[in-house]
Order: sequence, then structure tokens, then C-alpha cells
Amino acid sequence: MNPATNTMHEQLLLPQDQLRFVLMEKDEDNVVPGFRAVDPNIWFAIGSLLGRKKRTDKNALDLENWLVEKHYRARGNIFYVHQKFILIDPLGDDPLVFAGSANFSAPSLSSNDENMLLVRGDSRVADIYLTEFDRLYRHFLYRGAANRNTAAAVDSNRFLSTDDSWVGKHFQPGSYQSRRREMFA
Repeated sequence: MNPATNTMHEQLLLPQDQLRFVLMEKDEDNVVPGFRAVDPNIWFAIGSLLGRKKRTDKNALDLENWLVEKHYRARGNIFYVHQKFILIDPLGDDPLVFAGSANFSAPSLSSNDENMLLVRGDSRVADIYLTEFDRLYRHFLYRGAANRNTAAAVDSNRFLSTDDSWVGKHFQPGSYQSRRREMFA
């Protein structure tokens, strides 16, 4: 972390040229809009119940015969995701994988018995962690999108396009879809 900044949030707010992806348990401080306003290359997925705006929402959206989720942890801080890892250049020649119990909060770094392990240069380890991150990220990204859609929007977006109208954005220079395609090519 840059010593000139006080928090990880401030460090993350520095605009970057490359795409960055963050999976968060919750956005209780409503920091995501601020990040996105400063850096359009940072993308978030937030833990969420499918069909609910928040955990306590009793009026779930009707998502056509999907089973109601049941969670066994009724209280506490962690509801969706408890994994803690950071990937830096996971597809590059010298990937960095930080994994462990530390969550980078002040108590985690100074007074709790938590740790992080750095695995450097092991592309197999980086591939495994990247695959798990992508699985979780896409899972919660879908949930967030499904929860934002109204029934009419869900109905109109349910099926894949049968023509090539969806292709253009994947080759438009600078678009998210094009940059993601290039990153994973």
C-alpha cells in the first residue's frame, strides 16, 4: 500500500489502465459508485440473495420457479463470501497470488492473529485462483443484474440473440467487452 494514502479504498481509487475486478461481501459504505466514477476500469460484484434487494427483504422478486435460498448462518458479518485473496497479473509471466485469513482491516493487520501467504511466479496456482475468482464473480454479478431487472426486463433479455447484433461491442476499441476479450485471449 502506498504510504501516502491512509486506506486501501484510497489506494484502489487511483485510476489504472488495466481492468480490475473486485468481489465484495457487501457495499455497506456505498463506495462502489465512487470507485466507478474515478476509474471506469474497476468492476464490482457484490454478494446478494437471488431475488432480494437485501438479506431481510421478505418480498422477493419472482424469478420463475427458482428455489428460495436458505442460508444457515442467520447472523454475523459473513453471509456470502469468506475467501480472501488478491491476484496481481494472474495471466502474466510473474503472477502474484496473496491468500490467507487476513482481510486487510486495521485489526487484521495489527492485533489479530491473521496472515497472508504470497505465491509468486506459479502460473498453475494463479490459474486455479483466477478460475475460482471468476466463478464467484460471475455468480454474484448475475445475481445483482437479476435483482435489478424488472419482470418485463427479465422477459425481454431471457434469450440469446439469433443474429450478430451482440458482436459489435466485443470489438469496439476501449469497451469493457473488448478489453475483457483481449485480456483473456
